[in-house]
Amino acid sequence: MMRVAMLTPWNHPCGIADYSRQLVGALRELVDVRVVELVPRYRRGLVEALRHRAPDLHYYRALGEQLNDADVAHIQFQYPLFGGFAPWKLKFNALMERVRVPVVMTMHELEAPSYRSLNVVQRQLYFHAASVVTWPQIQALIVHTKQFVEPLRDLMVAPERIHFQPMPVPALPSLPTPEAAKAKLGLSGRRVLTIIGFVVQRKGYEAALALLPDWPDDVTLAIVGGPNEFDRTGYFARIRAQHAPPRVIVTGFVEEDELHTWLAATDIVLAPFQAMSGSSSLALALAAGKPIVGTALPGLLEMNEVAPCLAAGDFATELHRVLTDDAAREQLSAGAAAYRERASQSATARATTALYEAVADSIDRDSPA
Repeated sequence: MMRVAMLTPWNHPCGIADYSRQLVGALRELVDVRVVELVPRYRRGLVEALRHRAPDLHYYRALGEQLNDADVAHIQFQYPLFGGFAPWKLKFNALMERVRVPVVMTMHELEAPSYRSLNVVQRQLYFHAASVVTWPQIQALIVHTKQFVEPLRDLMVAPERIHFQPMPVPALPSLPTPEAAKAKLGLSGRRVLTIIGFVVQRKGYEAALALLPDWPDDVTLAIVGGPNEFDRTGYFARIRAQHAPPRVIVTGFVEEDELHTWLAATDIVLAPFQAMSGSSSLALALAAGKPIVGTALPGLLEMNEVAPCLAAGDFATELHRVLTDDAAREQLSAGAAAYRERASQSATARATTALYEAVADSIDRDSPA
């Protein structure tokens, strides 16, 4: 059986850890997966990054060595997991210096904007950040949004090494009925609109909050999530301080059981996003079969290429339509079920295993006899 070493957060409160636990569970039906746990060492600024530089380099180099006892390594990539975006923070190169096996890497984030809008210094910063994909050991890149494909090609990544997979949908336990969940949360008789996940500005909370005066009195906006540990702006605290139940409920971080209760109680999941890559919060919404209303971001619109699961466009207009139309909500729920079937964890595991095998075979063919 093929041996895979997966580098990922594991016991860390983040979406990538949740994503990886689900994926590994499905992969272990097909390949031998050994988890190499990554505990992020994100540094806030230049002084802190320099103070911890030596031990951080040692840490990431040691992780790189741990990946070598495998046929293929699989890295879950996001900048904060490797120190941060800036060159004096990012320690990904230290990791890759020690990796000697072929690598498959899932890109949960890629900073590679058009250079036309940047000055010379900014170009150098972004080039350094984007260059993580250029290491020769990296034989395949998995992306969950097609928005990353063109920037990767601009970085001279061969098209055959870029592999799009729809965001996989996790398996959920049996959820309570919406009525039972609402009763447990003290929201009986109310309609619940929910934004799930870390509370960061790019998720566009203001677009939903601005519509509060237009909503019927029985509508509650639930912001289910806490602050991202890498966000130093105080955004979560401001959102929480400015709004109160029952009109707006800001939960903070919730345990899995409570999250499932909120999912069950939700009538519509909101995605008023300003920017995105793949979204594990929307994968949860799809897993629960919930209607989703979002903005017209390409990363949201492309979800409907898998199945018509999301109402996207002018956010206020689409939300009003879905909130007031039972048939529209039923159609979106049916689309979520179709998406869940096509992008299940088992389907993702099969596609990922095929990629491992292709990478290993290509290395074998390239090796001297």
